Amino acid sequence: MRTVQPVEFKKAFMETMEPAKSMLLKKWHGRLGEFTALMRTYFQRIAPKLQLEIYNGDYYTLDAVFYETKDTKHFDQTTTYVHYIAIALEHENNIVGAYTEMNKLQLFNSPLKVLITYASKSEHDAYLEEYSEMIKSADVFEDFSTHKKQLVVFGDEVDGQVSWYFYQFVDGKFSEI
Repeated sequence: MRTVQPVEFKKAFMETMEPAKSMLLKKWHGRLGEFTALMRTYFQRIAPKLQLEIYNGDYYTLDAVFYETKDTKHFDQTTTYVHYIAIALEHENNIVGAYTEMNKLQLFNSPLKVLITYASKSEHDAYLEEYSEMIKSADVFEDFSTHKKQLVVFGDEVDGQVSWYFYQFVDGKFSEI
């Protein structure tokens, strides 16, 4: 069973997004649907770097799932039903809508849950505190810090530069990695 640590996801994400900065900037302030579609193309490039496959269309309402193998014994080969979700990923352009996405991620049994959203650096602490409360409330088996990792990725554009910030949930709070 392939599991991905938050720092591994960060490395693959940055390797993929660094060369894409100019394209991201072109779409950054455009229509939200176009930006999400662009991000999905980059998610597809991240999967092989993590030695995983990806289903990049809504999978039980998740924006993307990274997986190792499909269940072809019980389902035909034209559909995607995975044995397990290695990474459950939600991408939300609107930071206010990210609360819904963080809540949704808690419903899935996955070794890594990733929320990608957008906020200025000065807003990170406030949002991370709220996300921490949501995660603690959902952690009925008290294994989110040990077995089920949580990663929040904030994107920000300042003066024509794209920056990414990564926060891992450990011991009841988020820490930057």
